This record gives sequence, C-alpha cells and structure tokens, in this order.
Amino acid sequence: MFWGCFHCDIKGPGIFWEKDWGSINAESYCAHTIPIIHGYIELCRRDEIYLKLMQDGAPGHAAADTATDLQERGIEVIFWPAFSPDLNPIERVWHIMKNYLQDNFPEHMSYDRLRSAVKEAWEVIGQFEFRELGKVCRQGVRRSLMRTGFLQSIRYGNPRSGENASINYYWIATICMGILTLPWTHSAIAL
Repeated sequence: MFWGCFHCDIKGPGIFWEKDWGSINAESYCAHTIPIIHGYIELCRRDEIYLKLMQDGAPGHAAADTATDLQERGIEVIFWPAFSPDLNPIERVWHIMKNYLQDNFPEHMSYDRLRSAVKEAWEVIGQFEFRELGKVCRQGVRRSLMRTGFLQSIRYGNPRSGENASINYYWIATICMGILTLPWTHSAIAL
C-alpha cells in the first residue's frame, strides 16, 4: 500500500505502507498516517496555507478513534462521497502511478524493489499533472451536479422564492467546483 497527498498543484508527503504495520485500521492509521498529516498541515499553516483533510469513508478513516485523534490535533475533515472516483483527484494519481509501474518495472519483484519502485512512481508526478487533475476533477464535479439536476435547479431558481437565481448559481457552482483546489486530498493505493 502507498499513502500520499497533495493540495492544489503541490505534492505533499507520501509513505509506503510497510507490511509489518499490518492492515490499515483505526489504530495503524492513527499511529502511522495521522502524525504525517498533522505535521504537513502544521508546516503549511506556518506559511498561512490552511488546509482541510479530504478523505473517503474507509474504515480506518471513519473510525471514532480516528475522528477523535484528528479533532484533538485540530484537523478539519471533509469526507468525500463513496463510489465517486471521478470526483476524487487522488484516484487519478493512483492510475498514473500504476501505469508508470506497469511500463517501467517487472510484474514480480522483491519487497524492497517494490518499495523503491512505488516511491519512484510517486516522485515522477509533478506540478503539471496535479494542475491538470484539478481541472479534470472540477469538470467531473460540474458533470455530476448537472446529471443530478442540482445546477439546473439553481440556475433557473426556485419560482417560489423569487430570488435572483443566477447569483446563487455562480456562488454554489464556484464552491462546488472550487473546493477541489482547497482541501488536501489523500488516499492509499493498493498494489
């Protein structure tokens, strides 16, 4: 497994999940990942960059002990909808890494070689790729909102309210599509 993160077009830390750490559950996530999350968010705060942690509902992420640990460290969490890889930019990062590994490394390799290969795959992803991922994911958010009829109902307004719907449309669309450039996104990739 590999865990990594980024915000906007800036890559944050990535860690190879060592096999002696066991499976990812609340205890191991709190022991190995949350300290890295906390340290990185604190470093960014020093530069007046205030990040929120975006994560999915994986059991280790959603556990009560994890929530308590994050809250005690002052880390604000955004939970991403389940089954929405098109809206989660880190899923595209895992795709890039898997392709890199398939193109540059043999299918079978030692554990030590796998660790270095995965770290190399993480290192080759640069600012350009992260910037492009943000664009693609914002488009995905827009498509999803259009598909659900959410944007149309905002654009054309609520006839009972009589409010200017175009202002509401731009405000909500900006929040929904802009949010992908604000939170810090992370996840783990299964290899």
